[in-house]
Amino acid sequence: VGPAFLDTEKALLDTLTKDHVLAVTHVNNFLNVERGGPILFLENNLLRFPQAKTASAGFGTAMHAVLNKSLVCLKTEKRYPTWEDVALWYTKVLVHERLSRADHTLYMEKGLDALKLIYQEKILTLKGSELSEVDFKHEGIVLQCTDKTYVPLSGKIDLIRFADEVGKKIWVCDFKTGKEKRSWTGKDQNEKVALHFNRQQLVFYKMLINRGKNFQEYTVMGGQLEFLQTKGERLIDLSTEITDEEVERLERLICAVYKRIQNHDFTIPESVKGLTGLEAVEAFEELLLNE
Repeated sequence: VGPAFLDTEKALLDTLTKDHVLAVTHVNNFLNVERGGPILFLENNLLRFPQAKTASAGFGTAMHAVLNKSLVCLKTEKRYPTWEDVALWYTKVLVHERLSRADHTLYMEKGLDALKLIYQEKILTLKGSELSEVDFKHEGIVLQCTDKTYVPLSGKIDLIRFADEVGKKIWVCDFKTGKEKRSWTGKDQNEKVALHFNRQQLVFYKMLINRGKNFQEYTVMGGQLEFLQTKGERLIDLSTEITDEEVERLERLICAVYKRIQNHDFTIPESVKGLTGLEAVEAFEELLLNE
C-alpha cells in the first residue's frame, strides 16, 4: 500500500504530473528501488525537495565545464587550449561552486592532479568535430505509448563522437567523475546497480538521437562511459553497443513508469520489497513491463 493523498495533495500532484517532461535521471530514480525508487522520484523530481549540492557534484560540474570549454576553444580558435588555460578554467569554475574551505582545498588539488591525465588523453586528442553538451530541451521529443499516451522526453548528452569521416555514425558519451569501473559486470551489488543505470542512460541517449528532429541523419553505433579519474596509469573508457531491442525495451519501460506517475502510484510492490541489489531493480522493471 502506497502513500494516501488528501484531495489538496492530489490536486497538487495533478498539476506537477501533467505534461511532466522525463529525463533519464527521473526514469532511473523511479526504477532504483535500492534508493527508494518511486518515492525518490516523487521527492527529488516532482516535489523537488531542497537539497544542498555536494562537493563531489561541484567537482563534476567543474570538470564538465573544462572539457566543454576545451572543445569550444578548438572549434572557435582553431587551437588546443594550453595547460594554463585548462587550469585557470577549472580554478574559476570551482570557486563558483561555493564549496567549504576544506572541500575547496581538497578538490582543487584533486582536480588539477586529475586534469594532467585528462589534458593529455582527452583534450589534446579532440578532433574538433565532436559535439558537447548536446541539449534536447527544445527538440520537442515525445514518445507515443500503445495506449495513446504521449510522454515528453528531454536530456543532455555530454559528448557526441563521430565514428566515421562522413560524420553520420556516432557514439554517445557520458563523462563520469566518480569511482572508475573497469568492466560492465561490476565488482559488487552497488557497482552492478550503478552500471545498470549507466547503461540505461546511454540507451536513453540513443532513443533521443533516434527521435530528435535535428539528428535524423545520424546512426548511433554505441555508447561510452568515460571516467575522468583513475588509480591506474590510463583513463578508463567503457564502451558498449546499443541494440534496437534495448531501445524498444526502455521505451516500454518509460511508458509504464509514466502511467504510474500520472496515476500517482509511487508504491513499491510487495514482491520486490524482499529483494536487494540488482535483483530488486530488475524484478521491478519486469513487473512494470508486464503491466
